[in-house]
Amino acid sequence: HKNKDGSLPEALQHELKVMMHIDHPGILPISDYQMVNDDVLLIRSMIDGETLEQILKTKGVYEAQAIDLFRQIIAGLIELHGHKLHLGHCTPKSLRIAPDGTLVFADTGLINRLHAITSMTGEFSSQDAPMYATPERIQGRTVDTRSDIYLAGLIGYEMLAGVPVYHKGSIKDILYAHVTEPIPDLPDSSHPLNTLFKEMLQKTPSKRIQSAEAVLSRLNVLVGQV
Repeated sequence: HKNKDGSLPEALQHELKVMMHIDHPGILPISDYQMVNDDVLLIRSMIDGETLEQILKTKGVYEAQAIDLFRQIIAGLIELHGHKLHLGHCTPKSLRIAPDGTLVFADTGLINRLHAITSMTGEFSSQDAPMYATPERIQGRTVDTRSDIYLAGLIGYEMLAGVPVYHKGSIKDILYAHVTEPIPDLPDSSHPLNTLFKEMLQKTPSKRIQSAEAVLSRLNVLVGQV
C-alpha cells in the first residue's frame, strides 16, 4: 500500500497520526505502528470483554441495552467523522463491549478499508460477512461517512430485531438485497426507531440521513436521552 517512492499514502499517514492521538472511550487508539514489507502492523492495547457478535449469538441484548449500544456507536462515528475519518466497513465482530458496558471500535478507518471488497462478483469471506455490506461498496462506488450511517443502521436494527436486516439466501442473494430490496420493519412495526432505520438504510447515500450528529439528534427525540 506504499506509494511508488516507498512512502505511505497521505491519507494513511493522516489516519495513523490521528489514531495515535485520538482520545475517546469508544475508539481504541494506536500506540505505535511498524512497516512490515508492504503492510502496516498496528500496535494496540488489548480490550477485555466480548465482541458484540459473541453477545448477539449467545445471549442477545435487551431493548434498553441495544439503544445504549447504538447510541455509543453513533457517538464513536461522530468522533471519527470529526477527524475526517470513516469506517467504510464494520461488523459486530469489530465492536467490543468492555465489562463496564463501554462499546469500543476495535478496527477503524482506512486501514480497515484497505481489505474491503468493492465488487458484487468478489468473494466475501466469513470475516467479511455480506450482511454488513453497503450498497455503494457492493457496486464499487465511493464509500464515505454516509456509508458508516448505513452500517450503523444495520447493526442497530440487528440488536433490536435479533436478526440482520438481510440474512436469507446465498451471499449473492444478500448482496442483491442490500442494493434492491425494501427496508424491512422491525418485528414491532410500531417501534419508534423504525423511521430512523429507514432513513439510515436508504440505498442511495444522498437519500440517507446525512450525518452521525443528525442520527443522534433523531435518536434522542425518538427514544429520549439517557
